[in-house]
Amino acid sequence: MKKLFCIIGRSASGKSSLTKTVAKDFGLKVVKSYTTRPMREGETEQNSDHYFISDDEVKFYKKQMIAYTEINGYKYFTTIDVLKQSDIYVIDPEGYQFLSKNIEKYHLNIKLIPIYIKVSKDELCERAKKRGDNIQSYLKRYNSENLQFENFEKSLSRSGVEVIHNFDYERSIYRLKNIILHNLPIVRKIKCKINNLKKKGSR
Repeated sequence: MKKLFCIIGRSASGKSSLTKTVAKDFGLKVVKSYTTRPMREGETEQNSDHYFISDDEVKFYKKQMIAYTEINGYKYFTTIDVLKQSDIYVIDPEGYQFLSKNIEKYHLNIKLIPIYIKVSKDELCERAKKRGDNIQSYLKRYNSENLQFENFEKSLSRSGVEVIHNFDYERSIYRLKNIILHNLPIVRKIKCKINNLKKKGSR
């Protein structure tokens, strides 16, 4: 059965940075989802986790849509084809729930491994400032997605979700790598370890 690692966390929690580092070191493919939000400063389609489309274009993907959520009025989604070719998906709780139901609905041979990246609100705001976000815009997004994250956090103790407290980047990388290796079949585990050694050797 295919394993898909779902990395869940609030905006500015470091989930995308952690995911990109681990995916690069292990040779894993990250889901590149579609969004209607505008690009951030310094963001391009090449360095982003997203394909940027207009609201009018969303209808062309409806039949293939497997995960969907809305944040701050913008749409985020991915398709079955993209999902089948990927190993890691950065996603929010509503998108994760939507995805879980559709995996069952379409009888896809995929097991979801949810991993939650947890960071305090004060630290989130500091990180948002450092990456150049307008703090008022960031707080607007924080508040718009707060309910779904609060509900998700309440369920953590009984849901079996792996939790990483991301207060130290290197320790979080180490923890995320261990979780992924623990859940992979032996052949893929060996490939990831070999890729990781090659990356370390080239640094």
